[in-house]
Amino acid sequence: MEDNKMAGKVKKPGKRGRKPAKIDLKAKLERSRQSARECRARKKLRYQYLEELVSSKERAICALREELEMVRHQLDMNSDFKHMIELCVREKLHNADHRGQTHSQFKHTSLSALRFLVFK
Repeated sequence: MEDNKMAGKVKKPGKRGRKPAKIDLKAKLERSRQSARECRARKKLRYQYLEELVSSKERAICALREELEMVRHQLDMNSDFKHMIELCVREKLHNADHRGQTHSQFKHTSLSALRFLVFK
């Protein structure tokens, strides 16, 4: 027994390392199959989640594209409207020159009203 003692610990006689496992081969195979089934189930759930995520992101992209198109259309209309107002103002300035009305008198009355309408 003295040979088996090391620094106060008692060594058990026998082989070193792992002992051969006395596991039933059928039980081991069944655990492996069960683990594989669980892995496939997790994989399936993960793919379903990712497909739903992609679908929701695609819907969000479509909604944003529609909103962008609507904003672009509004900007185009607003730009066209501003261009028409600018043409009207130029024409009125031209007519005011012919009537002898000064630009400052015309700008004070007409342009302030137009700015109110355009930049409202």
